[in-house]
Amino acid sequence: MDVRTQCLGLLMRGPASGYALKRLIENGPFCHFLEASFAAIYPALARLTADGLVSVTEEAQDRRPQKKVYAVTPAGREAFVAALSGPIEDDHFRSPWLVALYFADLLPPERVKTLIAERKDYCLRQIALISEARASAETPGARYAAEMGLAVFRAEFAYLTQTPVPGSADANPPLARQRKSPNPHLSAAVSVLHDV
Repeated sequence: MDVRTQCLGLLMRGPASGYALKRLIENGPFCHFLEASFAAIYPALARLTADGLVSVTEEAQDRRPQKKVYAVTPAGREAFVAALSGPIEDDHFRSPWLVALYFADLLPPERVKTLIAERKDYCLRQIALISEARASAETPGARYAAEMGLAVFRAEFAYLTQTPVPGSADANPPLARQRKSPNPHLSAAVSVLHDV
């Protein structure tokens, strides 16, 4: 989903400034499934305004430039519902942290332990943020999204807590040393199921 559509969705909750939209993404109910920078949000809002999908008003602020507040127009609501009604692309999971863990064999054991401890802290912070979002959820869909996020981060935290650190004596042997199935596809499937 492009940033333009994401902004429309965020504004479905009510009028907001570009700064407020960024805060919703970073620390609000969307923190676990949306990502957009200010450099992407403001051009998207300008295009939405030019296309008549959002309206903009300016509010005076003390000792600061006027704040632009955006609101979805009826055409914007229609465009957002149309976007949700069409095909939804698959999620694209990317994790610099997981890249580092993938190459844990190249790192000192203490660094790997630190990476895992930091990730556990990250999971706990996300659980706290999403719990707040769930408590203030106003629709069944918002609660569902929050509960899904909680399930994911709780599962990750449990995995990090219960699974031995890669490279430690307790860790599973590398896949190359495990017994192989004669069918490579079956072997891959069994490996995935074993890891779940």
